[in-house]
Amino acid sequence: MAIPHVRSHVAMLGAALRRRDRREVVGQMVRLVVAAPGSWTGRYPVGNTGGADVSALRPMPIPADLQVFLEGHEPHQGEAVGSGTTDASVAVETTTTSAE
Repeated sequence: MAIPHVRSHVAMLGAALRRRDRREVVGQMVRLVVAAPGSWTGRYPVGNTGGADVSALRPMPIPADLQVFLEGHEPHQGEAVGSGTTDASVAVETTTTSAE
């Protein structure tokens, strides 16, 4: 799990460099240092998008349209997929309501 986690932050760092977004570059460099140990120890927040615009420790709801891709995968350290997040039906309802 650590390798895909680190690879996603490498890709996000590349995107930040292309955009010349200093804040995101610094945020991704910090996340690159802690991504592998966080994965190995299970100390990462479920659903966090990984961008520098949110706390690296903040759990976030997993949108229902993405939740289906996680079904069938082993939850990390006995947790249910999306634990600590809102119910997927609530997330869809909230998204639909806010779009109107």
